[in-house]
Amino acid sequence: MENIDGLYATVSHRFDPEVHLSDSDLTPSEKHLIFAMRSNGFFRTKNNSWLFNHGAAVSLESEFLSQRTSFFGPGGSDHGFFSTFDDDNNEVDPQPFLSAFTQDAVIKVIDKYRGRDEDIASKIAFILGGLVRYQSSRFSTPPKNDWVQFASKMTNLGQEYSAMAIVSSMAMYVISGGSIEPSDRFKRDVFFMAEAVEQDPVDPLVTTDLGLSQTLRLKSFINRLNHQPADKFPDIEPLIEPFRNFPTVGAEFHFPVNAPEENSYFWERLALLNMSQYQEGSQIQLSRDDRGVIEVRMNPSIYPVTIANWRRMMYLLPELKRTYFTTTLNRSAKTEDFNWCVESDSNLVKKLKSIGLLCYAGLYEDIPEKRKIEEIQFGTVYLGQTVRMVDGIFSLSGNWGKNYFRAGSGEYGQLGIYAGFGELLPYLTYYSSMVLANPDVLKDFNKNFWEQIKSLRDALSLSPEDRRDIFGGIQENIQKFKRLHTAHVAGQEIMTQLNS
Repeated sequence: MENIDGLYATVSHRFDPEVHLSDSDLTPSEKHLIFAMRSNGFFRTKNNSWLFNHGAAVSLESEFLSQRTSFFGPGGSDHGFFSTFDDDNNEVDPQPFLSAFTQDAVIKVIDKYRGRDEDIASKIAFILGGLVRYQSSRFSTPPKNDWVQFASKMTNLGQEYSAMAIVSSMAMYVISGGSIEPSDRFKRDVFFMAEAVEQDPVDPLVTTDLGLSQTLRLKSFINRLNHQPADKFPDIEPLIEPFRNFPTVGAEFHFPVNAPEENSYFWERLALLNMSQYQEGSQIQLSRDDRGVIEVRMNPSIYPVTIANWRRMMYLLPELKRTYFTTTLNRSAKTEDFNWCVESDSNLVKKLKSIGLLCYAGLYEDIPEKRKIEEIQFGTVYLGQTVRMVDGIFSLSGNWGKNYFRAGSGEYGQLGIYAGFGELLPYLTYYSSMVLANPDVLKDFNKNFWEQIKSLRDALSLSPEDRRDIFGGIQENIQKFKRLHTAHVAGQEIMTQLNS
């Protein structure tokens, strides 16, 4: 994408003084309206009509490629949200945008952020325009202005650094079905989370930083709710050194589609978690309804940070403890995606699956009810698409193709272990991380042993004493390897500091 000193400058470079109306003699409100319209590809002509500019639209769409993935998944339909043309490749009607952007709340939010950073204001305007495009694509009735008004008012609660976290999370909130008549509690919570985003001391450079950033935002938010200082952050940098080249761990928590009816303040809490997770340029998907399952996601990190992050997330969403979840694991480099075609990977993944099943059997006595056939079955593992950050740059890798989807296994990418409820996260992330950091911790177990534990039924058939002996043996081996033992001790201290 051609970029001339920023996004809005690139878009405005399409201005043609022979055709388009200059805003030099307009009122401030009219200038902000033109700004918002240009940020969605529309230029006002001298005869007061609106022309759509294809070049400006391409620049805008290119800017939001990563965010499109975070909203709708890799290759998923965005229902017009980030697309400036409709399904028939026709130009979008400017009238719904004019109706939405002339609202006082929109003019105010554009005015506020234009005075601080034009590019941020332009991105906000494009997201607000996304709500118009989404409604035009999904519904037969004309777009309602109340979605845009709501998102504008809520975004006005933030400051420069938190604005995109707010507008993105509020957009996801309204398209998910959240109420556009926010309670005083929700407005207070968004304001507090915006403060937490503003005060976040982490400037992410690597994947580990993403989870740390989310943890500290949640810590600051919770402190603010409890009338405690919000800006005291522990320095855990020296403790992270033993985790060099350790895998990063994340999780996806699965709720049924009726969860918002069963759990009060549900979409609001997910919106706050999305604010805590948001990072510019990240393709990590936000929490949302994904094909009939509400998936709550978190930013990945090394296991002690992930455990601390999970505990902070449960302050907002304690239901995480008892819902289905998948642990996701990545080795440090893109070239180290898990791959079923690599024999050593295949053998290791099967062992990690067995460990996941044993973790489940350590807490539960029954096999969960079988789920819909098109879903990944509980007690299995799969490989799929993943996001990493290296030197401040996000990358997306892995393949979850149709043939592999039917098999429920994926082809290559991150490893997902779907073998537990949320309260298993600390155990599953710890043991799987240690095994990936040094597979020799399993050396005392012969190959045939792991082949005997292929299902939940196999794991549950072992006596509690046998299961304790297995994990006791793994832990003894962890202590024998100096690097793993050092990481274990450092991990305990990291969790203590992040959860204090």
